[in-house]
This record gives sequence, structure tokens and C-alpha cells, in this order.
Amino acid sequence: MKVQNLAKYNKLSKSISSIVNVLFWIVLCLAVASILLTAGTRLFPNVINLSNSDGNFNISPDNIIRFEISTANMSQSGINDIYSLLFIGITVFLILILLVLIQLRKILKNVVNEKPFAQENAKRMKNIGYIVMAGSVLIPVIKTFTVNRIINAFDLNNVSAVYKVNTEVLLIGLLIILFSAIFSYGTYLQTEYDETI
Repeated sequence: MKVQNLAKYNKLSKSISSIVNVLFWIVLCLAVASILLTAGTRLFPNVINLSNSDGNFNISPDNIIRFEISTANMSQSGINDIYSLLFIGITVFLILILLVLIQLRKILKNVVNEKPFAQENAKRMKNIGYIVMAGSVLIPVIKTFTVNRIINAFDLNNVSAVYKVNTEVLLIGLLIILFSAIFSYGTYLQTEYDETI
């Protein structure tokens, strides 16, 4: 029975590892595309046209409220500047995801190689926690800066963007670091147990 369960978990870990590898390459391609779009909007503002055919700029911060603003009084380079900032934010977000996926790939490689309690896995879990915590601070900074630029570019009255750390994501990062410490301690106990036998 134990051998069957071990084979089942080994197969599951290989499947999850494959999914994480595919996700890694997808996110990497998206990050490269985002970097190219950022560079394109900065270097060729008059060549790349990102305006809607109806002359409006649509934005939905945090997917709660959708705004439609007329771009009639804005130059194409001003619109491209806003899109460039949006692409920078997307790039930073994708890079953070890539860093997490790199750590996950290494963890899963150890699991597939039947070394799930390797000490390196605890360090990698801790790294994931730090990355998540950094994202909880960095992503809101980028969002606030970008929305403030949009407010200034369109000269919107009685509208402001407020910076706030994403406390839920920050707590998740802290929990991951806590689990990494527990995992590290468990690995230490397992090593001590194996050495006494």
C-alpha cells in the first residue's frame, strides 16, 4: 500500500513539475513581450499607436470601477507614455512571478528526485516568502504611481490615488517564511534521526 502511494505521489509531483515548467516559459515569454512593448512605446512613440478607434482611454484599477476618458486633448506620445508605465508595471509583476516559479521549479526538481526534505527546499521556500512580501509593497507603489500619472495627464479633478501596502499578500509572505522555518526544523530533525539509525 505504501509503495502504491509513493508511486502516486511521485507521478503527481512530476505532473505538477511539468505544469510549473510550462507556466515558467509562458510567463517568461510574456515578460519579454512586455519589455519589448515598454521599449517600443518609449523609443517609437509616434510609430506605435495604442489609441482606441473611438478616441477613448479605458482603465479599470483593480478591476472594480471602469473609467473611460477622452483622449482628444492628449498627444499620441502622452498616451504612449501612460501605456509604457502600464507595461513597466506588468513587467515587474511578471518578473516577480518568474522569481517565484524559478524557486518552485527547483523545489519540485528535488521532490521528483525523491529529496523533498532537502535543506535547500526550506531556503527556497523562504525566498518565495521574501518575493511575495516584496510584491506586496512594490506592486501597490507601481499602481499608485501609474494612476497618479494618468490623473495628471488627463487633468482629472477630485480624483486621487492612495498608496496602501497589500496586507493580505504581505501576510501570505510571512506565512510562507514561517512554514519554511518549520520545514527547516523538520529537515534538521529528520537528518538527526537518520544519523542515529
